[in-house]
Amino acid sequence: MRKRQLLGFCCTIACAAVLPVTVVHAQDTGFSNLTLPAQASNAGHGSVSIGYSRPFYHGDYGGPAGINSGQVQFQVITLAASYFLTDHWEVRASLPFVRGKSDGLQKHFQLPCPPPGGNLGQCVPTRVDDGNYHGTWADWDFGIGYYTVLGDNYYVMPTFDVYIPSHNYPYYGAAIVGERVTRYGIGVQLQHQFDYSNFYYTVEYQYVTKPTFLGINSNYNELAIDVGYFINPKLGVRLITDAKIGSGLDDAELNASIATPEGPDFNQGDLWPIHDKMRKQNHFNVGFALDYALSARNAVTFAALRSVWGQSNARLQNGIALTLIHGF
Repeated sequence: MRKRQLLGFCCTIACAAVLPVTVVHAQDTGFSNLTLPAQASNAGHGSVSIGYSRPFYHGDYGGPAGINSGQVQFQVITLAASYFLTDHWEVRASLPFVRGKSDGLQKHFQLPCPPPGGNLGQCVPTRVDDGNYHGTWADWDFGIGYYTVLGDNYYVMPTFDVYIPSHNYPYYGAAIVGERVTRYGIGVQLQHQFDYSNFYYTVEYQYVTKPTFLGINSNYNELAIDVGYFINPKLGVRLITDAKIGSGLDDAELNASIATPEGPDFNQGDLWPIHDKMRKQNHFNVGFALDYALSARNAVTFAALRSVWGQSNARLQNGIALTLIHGF
């Protein structure tokens, strides 16, 4: 009966284990793309969802101004869908619409025209840092996974994702929605419920590769671990964690690239116009989530996260997310 409880709950919460994600930039919020396994025979089934998240950043880890480097906040609406082509193969897609605002203390200085680095930079006003909200579509996420069950109730799904910029959005600024680069992620999802217990855990790992710019590698690892408990057949609670560790340049290296005896010169060199494409942005976030099955096919999930450690990344003061899911 315990195993059936996990199975039935996963069918309902199909795409909301940690919630869709979405520099600071909106794709670095800490809300991941994890999807719970559904059922052993589910060809022709899937889910659609709409989620709202609001990450709020205050200060910076490793930046020159630290905690006093200003505030950036986003409002993100994510549309997502998944579908099982066979009993094992799942395809999925998602696209976020993002509104971002910086209070100006982290304002990026205007680049010259033409900018250093030729066409890699942007010779337009940096409007994303004017203190107002600016909205646009961010990156598509197209993914595929192979679902299977190993041993005694271990749900496993190797995954492959490609993240593609939806259009030529701005990538220079404090409140940008993304880096505007195509990325590839290979990972695995694992879930297991302990025998004779309402406790379970979920693990998602993904290694993401990006293009190199100026010879600099900025690939990264993402890891999300949940520990959940079923309060009753409809309600579950989870402790959630999110970590990102990768290569790239830290803030000290980025600041050195524009340092002169007279002070920082943001108009020199090829690196600064594209620095957000290779910034490390390492972090560790913790929080909690609530999952509630409204009916056999509909569910709602709420999550909240807060940063406890970071490196060359903004401090996530608080982030909340609410997602509605419909299974079919």
